Amino acid sequence: MEKHPARILRKQAISEGSGELATSGRPSPASTIPALLGRREVLRAGLTSSLSLWTGLTMGGKPSLASPPVQESEKRTPQHCVIDAHCHPRWIGYDGARMIENMDAVGIERAWLLSWELPESEMDTAYYSTTDPTGVGIGFRDVIDVAERYPGRFIPGTTVDPHDPHAHEKLKAAVTIFRVRVFGEFKRRLRYDDPDAIRLFQYCGE
Repeated sequence: MEKHPARILRKQAISEGSGELATSGRPSPASTIPALLGRREVLRAGLTSSLSLWTGLTMGGKPSLASPPVQESEKRTPQHCVIDAHCHPRWIGYDGARMIENMDAVGIERAWLLSWELPESEMDTAYYSTTDPTGVGIGFRDVIDVAERYPGRFIPGTTVDPHDPHAHEKLKAAVTIFRVRVFGEFKRRLRYDDPDAIRLFQYCGE
């Protein structure tokens, strides 16, 4: 089949109701080109410009110009540091190894690892299905164990009871000895403007 000059075929459209490809410019001396073109026919015809085919154009029940299948890409590494700002050890049974596996799979570099401590009298019994049933909540010891096992991946956090007369000393020791950098998760049921709570929050801000 004779190749047509690109200047003749630079504007191509589907003729309304004709089922044929129409071109703007001088009429092509060749015979009419079928609208239902396969890949080989397009190449043979020398149509170098792109063809925009309506979704309804099909050949043999399949798209006439099918795109190659999209292959699954490998795990992408974020171009910036991703930090998960709320994690608990042993939440729904996730130990340190499972947490690291999950973090690596989605590209999380580090995570805040928080204790989840409160008196049993204040605990909603529904949480027994997500926390360690052998105790109450998630203790600071669990945070330390995971953070020390995977150095550099977790930023440890914990809380203390504001009404504890030694609250400031305990929190300072957690910062000095275990490099705690987050005060959380705070679960005590008390007003945030409680005088003891305010003093503790001010201490955290120093």
